[in-house]
Amino acid sequence: MQLDRIPPRSLAREETGTPAPPAGVVPDACSIQPSLAPPVPAPRAGIRSWALVLLLGFAVLGQGSRCQVDVRFRSPLATLVTFWNALRDGDAETASLCLEDGEYQGPLPGTVWSLPPTRSLRLQSVNQLPVRRGLVMVNYEVHYLAEGVSEELSFPVENRLVQVRGEWRISAPLGEASVPVTRPIHRLLSI
Repeated sequence: MQLDRIPPRSLAREETGTPAPPAGVVPDACSIQPSLAPPVPAPRAGIRSWALVLLLGFAVLGQGSRCQVDVRFRSPLATLVTFWNALRDGDAETASLCLEDGEYQGPLPGTVWSLPPTRSLRLQSVNQLPVRRGLVMVNYEVHYLAEGVSEELSFPVENRLVQVRGEWRISAPLGEASVPVTRPIHRLLSI
């Protein structure tokens, strides 16, 4: 059967009971009659209402979580000093806290510090370069006195530090990380 050859039947239009919408703008009953009284302004808030709003505002303040910043990580320099002192003391846990990812493996497997035992350690020639908010590049020199040696030794270091919830952490290095290049220590032995 070919339905395209059958002529369409005309159906009688059914009435739905809803009148057709009028064409154009029709005056409404509310717009024809004059208003009887001017609009009444809303009552003004009294002192009691403002005091209640103020009390509720103070009740909401301080409801968030507290932000406690550890003083060891309050600045990029404080974080670096904490990290190097932890390495000198052999404290891998504190050294891990200074890192962004929190995992300090050490320069060699099973070691925390690749240098000989030291009497003192300090950071010098610290240069900080802010890259963007919460990211700083820092280059500096680590100066240390090894036990049994009177000469102060040093090596240059560069780190990238990021701010995480108000505290500064040492970020993973860009590219390959290596053990600092140092000179061998010649110790005098008493015979």
